[in-house]
Amino acid sequence: MRLSGFLCDFAEPEPRACHPTGMAPVILRTAVSLLLLAAGLAAMSQAYADTMPMRDFHLLDIGMSQAEVLYRVGPPDHETVFGGGIHGITRVIWYYIPQNPNGWITEIIFDSHGEIKDTKRYKP
Repeated sequence: MRLSGFLCDFAEPEPRACHPTGMAPVILRTAVSLLLLAAGLAAMSQAYADTMPMRDFHLLDIGMSQAEVLYRVGPPDHETVFGGGIHGITRVIWYYIPQNPNGWITEIIFDSHGEIKDTKRYKP
């Protein structure tokens, strides 16, 4: 058994089939995984730049947290924060704005605790 290949499979019949440090395949796999993740996130952000589908709108419930909304329907196109000063944040509204002028605008209103207080959907 050779010491330079301790990260590789010891049953490997040819020593040269394994990289001496064993790290090159790991780095390559990590780089490919990161590229695929970035491509997937880019595709998701493009998908949610248009009107929120009604099936996704129906997934929203009163009391749901901002994290749950991000997970279910993606990031908003615009955010407005109300409050500040001694009372802190009193209300946050997330807007999902369609690129199509005939699409539906979706508003999600969060209370001071970051939970859904109300949802609205209307034509511009």
